[in-house]
Amino acid sequence: MPAAEGVPWTFDEEDEKMSLTITLTSVLVGVAVTAATGSSVLGLSKLMDRFCKDETQEEEQEEYEPILTRFSNGDLLRKTLREHGIETELMENGEILMESSYGKLRFYKEGGEDAYLVLPYDLKDPQKVLEDMEELDEEYMENVQTFTYNGLKERLKGRTDLELESEEVLEDNTILLTLTVN
Repeated sequence: MPAAEGVPWTFDEEDEKMSLTITLTSVLVGVAVTAATGSSVLGLSKLMDRFCKDETQEEEQEEYEPILTRFSNGDLLRKTLREHGIETELMENGEILMESSYGKLRFYKEGGEDAYLVLPYDLKDPQKVLEDMEELDEEYMENVQTFTYNGLKERLKGRTDLELESEEVLEDNTILLTLTVN
């Protein structure tokens, strides 16, 4: 019997098998994996307001508020930063420090948060920070999707109750997996 619209599973009465369709999108996987309410890109755009100073103001070191990101997995965050050409330093307390030509960022978790907070400091080029964070956010979500996809495929190995029927990469890079439940 074909699936009803909006229902991700079907049941074949003749073969007594159920098929389940799983769709992995980087946005949905990211939301599910991080369970964070903030967005690094939206949060960093708030920084731009702080940098739009009147030229008559004195140059002084400005302190910034930490911004909640969607980054929850430190290993994936460091991998994404390395892929972006940025070296990181992992501190004993789990903080991740990075430095680039436009300034420094400190990623840390606080108070049981699932997602990292980012604290910018010594910034020289806030526009570049915003551009890089937008790219990092997208690349991180792609890494989360790949990590989730590989983990799911690995868990399916050796299972007799589930069988991967098909997989397809859609135009928007969503991965569509169809599983048969035996």
